[in-house]
Amino acid sequence: MQLLIGMASTHDGLMYTGGIQHAKGTAMRFRGVRAATGAAVTAVVLVLAASQAASAAPLPPVGPGWALVLYSTAGMTHRSAADTLYLVAPGGRRYPLARIPDTDASARLIAWSGDGTRALAGLPGGAVEQITLAGGQMRRVSLPAGVTVLGYTRPDGLSILGESTSGGLTTLARYTLGGALARVLATWPSSASSAASAVFGAAALEAPSGTFLVVPGSAALSLVSNLGGVSGVLPLPVRRGASCAPVRWWRDGVVLAECSGPGIAGPRLWLVPVSGARPAALTPQRGENGPDYGDINGWRFPGGALYLQALASCGPPFIARAHRNGTVTPLLIPGVVVAQAGQWLLTEQAGGCLGSTSLLWFNPVTQAELWVFRTPAAELGVISAAAFVN
Repeated sequence: MQLLIGMASTHDGLMYTGGIQHAKGTAMRFRGVRAATGAAVTAVVLVLAASQAASAAPLPPVGPGWALVLYSTAGMTHRSAADTLYLVAPGGRRYPLARIPDTDASARLIAWSGDGTRALAGLPGGAVEQITLAGGQMRRVSLPAGVTVLGYTRPDGLSILGESTSGGLTTLARYTLGGALARVLATWPSSASSAASAVFGAAALEAPSGTFLVVPGSAALSLVSNLGGVSGVLPLPVRRGASCAPVRWWRDGVVLAECSGPGIAGPRLWLVPVSGARPAALTPQRGENGPDYGDINGWRFPGGALYLQALASCGPPFIARAHRNGTVTPLLIPGVVVAQAGQWLLTEQAGGCLGSTSLLWFNPVTQAELWVFRTPAAELGVISAAAFVN
């Protein structure tokens, strides 16, 4: 369903963070080490006029496949006082929306509201700002001290989800857009898995209806009610002590989850029904021989082909084609997926140790590329990105 930026919303739920969390763009998390060896398949490169910046007014309708991107012109030898926030279309067109104060390229996009009108951004020093996309206005979110923002509530982003720790207990709660506590949803011992500590999965994954939340757990996922309280536990057939986190909705009623930790050589993907039915492994358990050292996301294309976000022995992840016998073929090294539009994957690509991060649409079926930002070597480029999810 497509939504016009600027449309009003009349109802609310809980939040969805929508994928791998990162402070400076996922590719930048792995900067400083190189990707695993292996020949990348030669791709057809399409550099189209559609990837040029377009006017930000009026803003177009948005839907799945759209993304928000923070771009920094700062580099190793110079600083920049602000980053540019762009709206990126599935076809590659860019719409500049706002300038975000950021003196050290450490700003990050936290979430995009489900009604498409606003975004949450974390700024240097820990401040959280809400940005109105149609106009670029910023408003400080004055949350209580110690609260980590996880994202907007669903379906329309009329509240904020946050997590805090005090006295040995971790609390998951809903807050108003101004930052006031609205409702405590769940509390658990701080020694257990934290919703904000998911390494590869989402900090929390909300049902599109906003009635419940799926959060990480030890060898399980937990269901948290929008009214408060843990409403269910979804065990996974992994070793005790393993950390499991939701990644995204695979289909209606089924969560794509990632488990890693003690007794697991590398992250493994599972399909977990929220009904409580038995989970099914999407990928085999990876070993230590590579090239795939663990899987942290996946996409099933029309016709049944499965493509994976796979971990290298070091450096950024890459995109791989999975085969029925469990082996993979690396396609784009490095390549960190931000969003999907049909057979195209919006992908961050780091330029090496302490190098630039670019952004492109990559088609793993045809291996075609459509560049959105081909970042010069002297600039950091893409430092954060958030996909639209509804």
